[in-house]
Amino acid sequence: MSLFNKNALIVAMGVAMSGGAFVQADDHKMEVWAGAAHHIFDDNRRIGDDQGVNVGLGYVLNENWTLEGVATGVNTDQDPNSVNDVDVRYYRLDALYNFARSGNWQPFMVGGAGQQGFDVEGAGGKDKETALNFGFGSKYYLSEDWQVRGDVRAIHSLDEEDTDFAIGLGLAYLFGGSSAPKRVDTDGDTVYDDVDQCPNTPAGIAVDSKGCPMDSDRDGVFDYGDQCPDSAPGATVDVNGCEVKQAVKEMMDVSIELQVNFDYNKSLVKPEYMSEIKAVADFMTQYPATDVELAGHTDSRASEAYNQGLSERRAAAVASVLVQEFNIDSGRVSSRGYGEATPIADNETKDGRAANRRVVADIKTSVEK
Repeated sequence: MSLFNKNALIVAMGVAMSGGAFVQADDHKMEVWAGAAHHIFDDNRRIGDDQGVNVGLGYVLNENWTLEGVATGVNTDQDPNSVNDVDVRYYRLDALYNFARSGNWQPFMVGGAGQQGFDVEGAGGKDKETALNFGFGSKYYLSEDWQVRGDVRAIHSLDEEDTDFAIGLGLAYLFGGSSAPKRVDTDGDTVYDDVDQCPNTPAGIAVDSKGCPMDSDRDGVFDYGDQCPDSAPGATVDVNGCEVKQAVKEMMDVSIELQVNFDYNKSLVKPEYMSEIKAVADFMTQYPATDVELAGHTDSRASEAYNQGLSERRAAAVASVLVQEFNIDSGRVSSRGYGEATPIADNETKDGRAANRRVVADIKTSVEK
């Protein structure tokens, strides 16, 4: 591509983007920025990497597009083993596509074209090249008018086929344009959307300064739908704004007791107690929040150690009936043996010893009437 055609391309791009800008110029701002950049030059150039200065002036077309002209200057050294300075000047026209903001951050992509010149001290004349650039970066809003911006971009020479890179950081200031955003009232209630706390008010409904329909009795139901507009303060109301009479919740205690007796030196549950155990199972089924501990006991004959084990076997036997025969969850049933330690009758008599050979339980809970 000839130099004439390349420059013509740049001019055409500028005219096209500028035309789009002037169509919408009334409500948009200018942006001026300055900063520093670290330039990494293609090895073929044989010049050293160095820092430079960027100055830019941008025109904010809309919330997504910005058109800007940029001037860059770098003073570096010819490489290798030379004392000659190289002045690099780059003038370009860029277009930025600004993505949606996330908090104070706004990422962007950038691309453009321009002309750069390399002036080697003592060599005479300047090497001029047409270059395209493309990159990405982000802006951080310090306020609505001030930004910190950084970017990384590649700069490709169309004349030399060399590609340089630049990492930039700058400070930008936005000015001009409309001082206030356009305000809209979507639901037509005369309260603008940016302060309207009830943005979907039906047409023709009177609203307060926040854009919400009136609620004279403050029951949470707007007047236009309130069938009982004089509800008592603090009353509980239904969707129609009418007071709901709440029943007073009353609780009552329910309980059941169990006692299963055993033959001497036995832990077998006798059939005559199955109905009592079933009653306990029915109670626990009706009140699923209940648990039970089955306490096993013996009379005083035999050693304490033997009686302890016997009492545990008796409690476990009743627990097994609850779980195996009447399908009570095993996690709700526990058993414990107390040996001969807690008699309820005289162990010196036959009847007293028979009463002491037992498994007992007492289950209680509170339920709503």
